[in-house]
This record gives sequence, C-alpha cells and structure tokens, in this order.
Amino acid sequence: GAPPPAQRRGPERPDKFVRHGRLLALADVEGGGSEGRMLAVVQLLMSFLCDMLRPGDGIGDAPRPVLSEHYLSRRDLGPALGGRLRVFVQEVCTFDTRAQVASVERQGELRATVTVALRPWARPQGKIVVKSSGVELRLEGGAVVQLDRHKEEYQVKLPSILFKDPLSDSPSCDFLGRLEVMCQQSELEATVEFRSFSTVRGFVQAMRPKGGLLPKGTKVLHTISGRWDRQIVTTPRKSASGMFVPGNERLLFDAQAGFPKDQRVYKHWDVRRIGPVQMPRLWSVFHDALMSIDLEKCANASSARELAAGLKDELPRFFGLRFDEHDPVVHPPSDSEDEDEEAEEARVEMPACIQAEKEVGGRLQYQLSYALHFFPDEVKDVKEKGKVPRVPTPVPEEGEQEEQEDSSPPTPERDERGGSQLQAGEDASSGDGARAQERTEAGEERPGTEREIPGGTSTEHQLGAVDSQEQQPQLELLYSSDEDID
Repeated sequence: GAPPPAQRRGPERPDKFVRHGRLLALADVEGGGSEGRMLAVVQLLMSFLCDMLRPGDGIGDAPRPVLSEHYLSRRDLGPALGGRLRVFVQEVCTFDTRAQVASVERQGELRATVTVALRPWARPQGKIVVKSSGVELRLEGGAVVQLDRHKEEYQVKLPSILFKDPLSDSPSCDFLGRLEVMCQQSELEATVEFRSFSTVRGFVQAMRPKGGLLPKGTKVLHTISGRWDRQIVTTPRKSASGMFVPGNERLLFDAQAGFPKDQRVYKHWDVRRIGPVQMPRLWSVFHDALMSIDLEKCANASSARELAAGLKDELPRFFGLRFDEHDPVVHPPSDSEDEDEEAEEARVEMPACIQAEKEVGGRLQYQLSYALHFFPDEVKDVKEKGKVPRVPTPVPEEGEQEEQEDSSPPTPERDERGGSQLQAGEDASSGDGARAQERTEAGEERPGTEREIPGGTSTEHQLGAVDSQEQQPQLELLYSSDEDID
C-alpha cells in the first residue's frame, strides 16, 4: 500500500528565521578570519533582501493593517560542539517611534545579535519622454550585526526597492542603490552595487583612513559579482601583490537552492493585490509607505503626480480602508429628508487610532532582532528544560516487605541479599563492622563503594537489585521532550 502522508513528505523546509539564524551562526564560527566573517555577513544580508521579495507559503503570511504588533519566538538550530544553538526572534511593527525590541535575560552564552530598524518612505518618479513611472521605496534606517566572541560590529545600509509601473498590468520590482557594510574593528568594508537586470558588482576592501592618504599595498581583497536573484560569486585575490585570476571564483550566495519554483524570488509584485509573502509584517510597513505618499515630495513630472494620486486611491481598498471618500450608505426608506442627506454624507474612515497617526504624519516602522545563544549540554538538560532527573526506586520483594514490618534488627543473611534498610557503608553494630572489614580484606566489594567499569564509574547501593542499564532508557526519556516555540 501507499506509505502514510508523513513518510511521503520530504524534510520540512526551514522558515526564514531558521535560515537567517543559521547564516548568523556561520558568521560566528567562520574560520576564514576577518575577511571570511565579512563575506558571511554579506551572505546573511543578501538572504534577508531576497526574502523581502520571496512569496510565502503559510496561513498568516499575508500583510494586514497594523497599529502595533510585537512578535516573539524561538528557533532551535540544532546541535553544536558541546551543546545546542538557539536563536531568539523579535519583530516589532508600530507607529511609535520610541518602541524598541524587548531586552530579555536568558540562560546560555550570547554569541551574536542582529538588529534591523527600518522606517521606509516612498517617492514617485516619472519620465517625461517615455510614458513610464515608478516608485522608489527607500529603506530609511539600517542594520547592525554584532559578533560578540570576535568583538566585531558591522554597520549596514540597505538599498532601495524600485517598483516600476505599479498600477499597470505588468508591474515589476528590483533593488536600487548599494548595500554597504563597515566594520571598524577589522578595518574592512564591503560594497555591493545593484545594477539593471538584477546584476550586482561589489568588493571587499580595507577601509580608507579618514583624512589620510590611501593605504599602501593592495586595497581590494575580494570581488563580488553575479545576479542577486540567482547566484553571487566572490573571487579572492591570489596574493598580496597578485591579480584576480579567472576560474578561482567561490559561491557566496544562491537565492534558488532549496526552494521550489513557487518559493523563488518574485519580481512582479502587484502592490494592489499583495499575496502571501515571507515577511508579512515588513510588507505591512511597505504598504503603509506606498499609500502615504506626500504629493509635495513627488518628482517634477505629471506622471509621478498621477501615480501618487493613483496609489493613494487604489491601495487602501486592498485593506478595506478608504481615504477621504464618501460611501453611499444604504438605509431603509425613510420619510425624513434629513436622514437621507446624512446617509449620503457618511464617510468610511480608518479606525480612529490609525487616522490620528496619519493626521500627524506618522509612518509605520519595522524592527527585527536575532539573538544567537549557545546552550551547553548540562544547561540544556537541567536548567533550560527545568527538569531534574528522577532515579526510579526499586520495589522490594514480598519477603523483604515482611521483614521490614518486623522490628527485629537486620541479620547478616539479609545484608548479603541486599534487603537491609541500612545506608550504604553503615553497620548496625560493631560485630557487623567487623564482618564488613573481613569481607573487604578478603577482596570482596563492600556495598556503597565505587568500582571502575569500562567507560566510567558506577555506584552500587545495597538496594541495587535494578541494573544501571535498565535505568538508562528511563533517564533518556526524561530528556527527550522538546519545548521549542514555533
């Protein structure tokens, strides 16, 4: 017969938080020195940018109107050397400019953190000669990546997103500008320039000293090229005084590996009908910026102003919101003409809380935080799980229960069987102590002492009728439960 559905399905694909967490862990353990860690940080940022334009496959992956939302979660990244790695995630989407991610004290060793803070705003552009228009969505703000074990901090500036002809039947989008990463501790900087047709060109080089001359020797250490929606490769310099040799490229990032066709980067988003996306909270911020364009900041072209007016009229309908429009409310027929006039003048408005933010020029802002923690094995088993191992107590036999009810002192015969209730290493009288000393001199093992076995030591109690091998599966069962939050 056919296998059960659980066996027919392949391994579950990791979500965006797990992917980003693993790339952050890769940057933390990168063995290529400061240059290798810089390239790993660039790889993490390229994955974040691609997930902005990647379709989603979950139930809650559709953007929605948000006044304020704070999402907290935890992902288990799997075993590491001597323990496990976990990443704690926080997402904040709010109008409050003072809101920040929560600072939570957790067990384990903090390895690395990522903080993204964006407050996008949109500016329409138009062309006078060719009837084409677009909207540049600028990601105001940036990101900070901290690698605590290496004591390095990376300052990041993100590129813009260009939506071409967003109200037409064939819209498209692409990145515009540069991705800039700087690290003062390693004195390295990386620049990736986004060009037409989704191509990228960039490099990793030594930072230029402020107010000084160019550093001596080779400055560019790695070149970056490819397509951000497919593959990006890097070419290291062969030697300090050598050139970049063709054929020595290394894969830096692959935007399609591990994704089915319906999950690959999509560059034809219709902002009027946004479907499921990988980052729905970030798209809620994008949508708010696109429908809150200031007409005074538009480019000096009629097409740009028409586009801004069209976005302001079309986008609120997607969320069921209408700006400054009258809704013909239908009421039962009435004899009073005043009531009919009031019905015609009824206005469908946004909720009062969102409308108050719009009246003062408020814009949604977005924050994303990753905290990579390492949990050693003992911390994971006892402290993190909050469970103390319980050793099962052996049940005495029927004959032993009868002897326990009797108040007579234990006899040597019961001591040899293991049914005595005395503590390990204790004797009831001096005669018992003498007999125990004779057993020790004869080479017999005294109950309660440690003896060496292959692989470690074990302690034998007088109530030792249960073999230690039989207890081991029960102890493993206590540690087998996992309480990760999805």
